[in-house]
Amino acid sequence: RAQCPGAKFLAEEESRHQDIITDETLERLIGSGDVYVLDGLDGTAGARRLRWDYSVCANYIRDGRHKGGAVVAPAVRGGIQVVGEHGVGVFMREGDGDLLSVSIKSRDVRESTVLFGVDVLKRPQLMRFLNSVANAVETAVVAGSCALGVATVACGKAEAIVQPHQWPWDWATAATLIPAAGGKVIWYHYRDGQLVQLAQPDLSAYSRNNRTDNGGLGFIAGCHDIVDWLWKTLEGGWGR
Repeated sequence: RAQCPGAKFLAEEESRHQDIITDETLERLIGSGDVYVLDGLDGTAGARRLRWDYSVCANYIRDGRHKGGAVVAPAVRGGIQVVGEHGVGVFMREGDGDLLSVSIKSRDVRESTVLFGVDVLKRPQLMRFLNSVANAVETAVVAGSCALGVATVACGKAEAIVQPHQWPWDWATAATLIPAAGGKVIWYHYRDGQLVQLAQPDLSAYSRNNRTDNGGLGFIAGCHDIVDWLWKTLEGGWGR
């Protein structure tokens, strides 16, 4: 806050500070000025059990446009940092190594790795989809941390990630790192039970309300052709 005077903040942790965006100030603040979307600990269960699959992330919005983001995974290979900016690219550093340019590469579906957010397992309408994908790709993996999963795809170490409804501090990393790495994001929601594709996150996606019924946003992100195939598979089996 001291380094970015006038910026507003959207974060999982609650605060009464005037710079924190609430549902009451969303419409007025999310589309103008500088906004930082923060998650101080993504993958809390993994961190609590001393596993490696957790991260810290920050994403930057200017005048309603998601511009850039950063993910740090302290317990992976001595610490991994992934940063990206639209129009510039995505870069990764492992431990004390050099900052290397990385990107999303195309791959045949049968040789691809697709990551799933843990909440996919909680959504009955997604189970047929999960099974179809797992039988078509080389590897299907559950990602404990949404931001770390997105960063894994942005670095070319997996081809796509599928998430059901998430909070804004979870899905914001897909809005920043995936396009910067040359990939594609399909946004969707099922707030009324129907599957609805969105051209971009809507205002309700930034809400702190229930992410399943009233707010929240799902996404499929990664390689263009695999993202398109995943969406068609999801759409074709929805509600069965």
